[in-house]
Amino acid sequence: MRAQLDDGRLVPVLEAWCPSFPGFYLDTAGRTQVPPRLRVFIDFLREKRESV
Repeated sequence: MRAQLDDGRLVPVLEAWCPSFPGFYLDTAGRTQVPPRLRVFIDFLREKRESV
C-alpha cells in the first residue's frame, strides 16, 4: 500500500485514530489458551523486539 499512498491513489483517513508505531499488533481472538505454536511465535517476536 505504501506505493499507492505515495502516489496519491490511496488517501489516509482518520489518521489521528491510527498512529504509526515501530511494532506490531497481534489479536488472538480473545483466547485464554493460546495454541503452543502460536505461543512460540509470539515469544519469538517479543525476543526480536527486545533485542533491537
